[in-house]
Amino acid sequence: MEWILFLLPLDNPVALYGVLSALIYVSAFGLPIPEEVVLLLAGYLAYLGFTDLWTTVFVLSASIVIADLSGYILGRYAGNFLYEKILGRFEITREFLEKGKKYIDRFGEKVVLLTRPISGVRFVVPIMMGHFRMNVKKFLAYDLAAALPYTLILISLSYYLGSVFTLIAHIDIIKRIIGWSIVSIVVLWIVLRYIKKRRMRK
Repeated sequence: MEWILFLLPLDNPVALYGVLSALIYVSAFGLPIPEEVVLLLAGYLAYLGFTDLWTTVFVLSASIVIADLSGYILGRYAGNFLYEKILGRFEITREFLEKGKKYIDRFGEKVVLLTRPISGVRFVVPIMMGHFRMNVKKFLAYDLAAALPYTLILISLSYYLGSVFTLIAHIDIIKRIIGWSIVSIVVLWIVLRYIKKRRMRK
């Protein structure tokens, strides 16, 4: 875990919030790591005392909404181009689009609320809702209603689990287990993504 912390601006909370926000923003578009991993890491950093828990929840919730709004705007003004030139060209994104359409057909605009925890689908839903001209104020209201509890739960999970680990035993190995667990998830996700791309090329 130490090498991950070494890469982060731990001595500057404002910069650290900025890095976490940037990771959340790009993860909303599928890169470079899943949103869940960033939120769990953020909670662990708050547990270690590098950031404030509630400030982290607020900042990253706002980052999620801003990222989703960006997807909405892309879908609204460049939806046809995205479908034809980018999303429709790859098997994995086509699958996400098909799943997203099924959810929209079933749940309508409430799909913004319901697909927040579903990785991949939550990436295409804002784009699709923008393309279908969902009212932007309603989209933001639903998105915030989904993002805030989702962010709070994941950040609090790693924050309070960190506290439990400390109470159970004040030994460094527990921190290492948490760190390597996060690293393993990231590496596994990257490897699976690489394998899928290789298969698609064949």
